[in-house]
Amino acid sequence: MLRGVRGRRTRVVEPGGGAGPWAAGCPACHDGVVDLVTFERLQTDEGRALVAEVHEGAGRESDLALGTRLRKVHDVELVAAAVTQNHLRGLARAKLGDDAAAMFFTHDALQQATRGTVATLRAERLAASGASAVLDLGCGTGLTGMALADCTGHRTGVDLSERIVELAYDREVYDDLYVGEAVAFLEEFEEDDGSRPSWDMIAATDVFPYLGAVEPFLAGAVDRLKPRSYLAFSTETLSEEALEGRPYMVGPKSRFAQGEGYIRSSLDAAGFDILAMDPITVRLEDGDPVPGHLVIARLR
Repeated sequence: MLRGVRGRRTRVVEPGGGAGPWAAGCPACHDGVVDLVTFERLQTDEGRALVAEVHEGAGRESDLALGTRLRKVHDVELVAAAVTQNHLRGLARAKLGDDAAAMFFTHDALQQATRGTVATLRAERLAASGASAVLDLGCGTGLTGMALADCTGHRTGVDLSERIVELAYDREVYDDLYVGEAVAFLEEFEEDDGSRPSWDMIAATDVFPYLGAVEPFLAGAVDRLKPRSYLAFSTETLSEEALEGRPYMVGPKSRFAQGEGYIRSSLDAAGFDILAMDPITVRLEDGDPVPGHLVIARLR
C-alpha cells in the first residue's frame, strides 16, 4: 500500500490499482519515542525556545536539575521531547555538520540520514542535465530535495516512513510526497486517472543498502524514466576480498553492500551508460566512515 501526502491530506494507492478517495488529516505516527502531536509542538515558537534553552542549559546543569527546572514551566512530554531533540541534534552533527543545529529529527530519521555532502555533490553533477521532473526515492527528511531545489522543477518524494515524510513535508521542497517502498512505487504507482507518470531524473539516496539484488529496481526505473534521462544513486560497498566473488552481501551493520562490478554490469544490462561512479564516504556509523559509490547513469 502506498500512501500519499499532499497539503496535509492522505490518499491510499492500492497495489496495481488507482487511488482511493482523499481522507482529511495528516498521518498519525505513534511508533516512535515522541508522538506526532508532541513532535509538532517542538516546531512552534514555544517548542523551539525550549529546545534552545535545553541546549544552553545542558552544558551548565545536570540532566536532573535541568529537567526539574523546566518541568515547572512546561509539561513533562514537551520537556522530554526537547531533551531528546537536543541529544539527536548532537548526534546528527557527525553526519550533517552544523546544519543539524537548525533541523528537527526523530530516531528513525537520524538513523536513515545520509551525509548532506552526498546530496550536494550529486546535485552539482546533475545541475546541467536540464531535468525538470524529479523522483526522489528514499527521500528521507529532504536533504536531496533541498540540494536539487535550485536546478529542478517538479519534485516528488517517496519514503517508507510516515514520520520521516512528515519531516520532509515541513521543509516544503517537494511538490508531492508519498509513503511507500521504492521498488513497489516504481512498479505500481498510478495517478488518479490511471496514467503512469514518468520522470526526467530518479534519485535514490540510501536505497540500495536495503535492496540486495538491484535488478528489480533498475527495471522499474527504466519503465519510469523518459528516454535519455538520468538515474543517480548511492551504494555501500565492501572490498572484493570481503565479498568473495558475491555480487552483494549483508555487511557488518546489517545493510546490503554491492560490489562495484555488479553495479556496473547490472546498469549496462538494464540499458544505462555510467557517467560517473565515484568512491565516497556515504555516511558515518558510530563515527566510522562507511565506503560506497556515488553513481550517475543515463538511460540509452
